[in-house]
Amino acid sequence: LQASDPLGADGWRALYAGGAVGLGALAELSAALDEARATLRPAARSLAAAPEPHLGTLSSALVAARSRLRRTLGGLSRAQALLEVLPGLLGATGVRRYFLALQSPSEARGGGGLVGVYAVLAADRGRLEIERIDPIRALVPRLRGPVEGPRWFAAAYGDLLGLSEWREANLTPVFPVSSEVLLEMYEVSTGERLDGVVALDPYVLAQVIGATGPLRTHGLELTLTRDNAERVLLHDIYEHYQGREMAQNSYLKRLVARVQHRLEAGRFDPVVLARGLERAIAGQHLKVYVRDHQAQEALARLGLSGDPRRYAASLQMVFHNNFAANKVDYYLRRSVTTQVQLEADGDALVTVSIALDNRAPASGTSVLTRSGIRRSLLPGLNQMTLHTAVPRGAEISALYVDGRPARPTVAREGPTIAASQVIELPAGTSSVVDVLYRWPRAVRDRSFELTLFPQATVKPDRYLVEVVPPPGHHLLGPAGAQGRADGSVAVEGTLTEVTQLRFALRPGSGPGVARSGAGRGPC
Repeated sequence: LQASDPLGADGWRALYAGGAVGLGALAELSAALDEARATLRPAARSLAAAPEPHLGTLSSALVAARSRLRRTLGGLSRAQALLEVLPGLLGATGVRRYFLALQSPSEARGGGGLVGVYAVLAADRGRLEIERIDPIRALVPRLRGPVEGPRWFAAAYGDLLGLSEWREANLTPVFPVSSEVLLEMYEVSTGERLDGVVALDPYVLAQVIGATGPLRTHGLELTLTRDNAERVLLHDIYEHYQGREMAQNSYLKRLVARVQHRLEAGRFDPVVLARGLERAIAGQHLKVYVRDHQAQEALARLGLSGDPRRYAASLQMVFHNNFAANKVDYYLRRSVTTQVQLEADGDALVTVSIALDNRAPASGTSVLTRSGIRRSLLPGLNQMTLHTAVPRGAEISALYVDGRPARPTVAREGPTIAASQVIELPAGTSSVVDVLYRWPRAVRDRSFELTLFPQATVKPDRYLVEVVPPPGHHLLGPAGAQGRADGSVAVEGTLTEVTQLRFALRPGSGPGVARSGAGRGPC
């Protein structure tokens, strides 16, 4: 769609100019999407009806083409659903106001990162305006006592101040739930009822700068580019402004104003911006929740809802919360190896091995490594609660930390359960946490599916999934899978998006690798 440029360069820019989204341009875009779908449907039908080639190279190309067309048509359908509700979200029929949460993954939260700065974003007939931007601590004295939340959220996070402290409201990765908590906190504190929540982090700003071109503003004597924006806003800014929060917030305000000015003036590459935001959404760096149920469903179909509950039947998610009150997660690296043994009765025995590597400097000279509240902690210590959410119906059987048995807390995480364990990882050290679970009836319709859901961390997780078939069977693995001599099939990569893996189970011995397909992105 972007390559064919259905609106033309001027049309794309008309979508956002002068501080307003062009509601007329949205209608033109909807018509362009209709035309694109009409063009692609015959090609999809032709490919679906094409005979299977005997030559392996041609067969692979045919499978790839079918998959790409299927994803493209699905994306167009989801985009049209969004266009139906977008005018209302942008204030076409009345002003809409949203809580804008600016998160820092350098201090990890299940929902992305610590909310250090907030704003109120108003939308009126397509015009977007930031009404105010302040540190989140400005709201702290105005909230007296906990608000209400779902029973499972209160049980899992109530004692951790998830219902009474602004900076802990997003301990869960279930963004719609943390959004409702934030909205209730705001209403109780200010008397104002907002229409939704938008959460973003420096990764999003880096993508925007990639489209607008380099930016520079007073405060940090350097130029922000797409390549350095994340490092500057997740690391350098804390070093430069240590102990000067007001000056740091003033710099952020000026930076946001410069970005907004570039966008309003139309000084950006719309295709680069669209692709950058697509990557940010896929990695959970940009999420939106609205109280309008129809609009929220459209956002969910586009992957904007940040809601792992949609994948509960096959969900596996690793996430952690920082309780050291420092920015040491800037230095953390995670890799997750999942070993699956399928049994003859369709159950699965699963071992999730989470390797944690704290690359913080042991010298403790960086302000990022020192706790802002808990002064007794050693510099560079990563004190966290590590959570592993498992598919609906699975049963957690054991947890080991560096080979030693531990007693995790097992609690509900929406429709699933998660094992939680406190981990203390000093600077320059590593640790491995193994979580074992049994998944009854994991094989359905002769296939095994596993969905990996990312946490928006500074660096995305590396993952490896190894699946062993039961005796007398072999597996047809996803695209890119590799067969092993023992009959297992392995898939590995970087978890930059929701990754749905499907392994087809077939009787008899086989090579272990074929083309059952790997779905990525929202269902």
